Amino acid sequence: MDNQQETLKWYIAGLFEGEGSLMVSKIKIGGKQLSYRGQIQFTNTEPEICQRFIDFLKSKNWSYHVRVDIRKNKHKVCYQIQLTRLEDRIAFIELLLPKFVGKKIMEGKIVLQFLKQRLEKYNTQRHRSKDGKFRSGCKSSFDEKDELLYQEYKSINGSSNRDWE
Repeated sequence: MDNQQETLKWYIAGLFEGEGSLMVSKIKIGGKQLSYRGQIQFTNTEPEICQRFIDFLKSKNWSYHVRVDIRKNKHKVCYQIQLTRLEDRIAFIELLLPKFVGKKIMEGKIVLQFLKQRLEKYNTQRHRSKDGKFRSGCKSSFDEKDELLYQEYKSINGSSNRDWE
């Protein structure tokens, strides 16, 4: 492997260690149905740092979304970058997990397990619709395995301030 690529992985892992989030969250959809999400998010106010992170994602052909939030009280622009495709989130954690330290390792293992479980569920419930295209049959719903991983994630972080309970 190219030494620069290995150095870049360590650099991205370090950035993510400080400014990134690996999350399993529980939300309510339409005020009725529970759903769980495994998310990967990088947040920073420095455009150059965010661009380096985006360039890394682009180099891997990983899908992402950037949300720009202007912080009125601090007069700064905050960039939130989320990986969007399930397979890309799995690949991201698998690539960087060996370079994480401390709590990020535990979070990474839980979120990775959650995402792999979600991918398996998605693949087994995938079906072909009348127009011949594949559609996901993986409805958002309560799943005991999801709840167990959510509780494990929550125990590491000691908080569920963004989640619905």
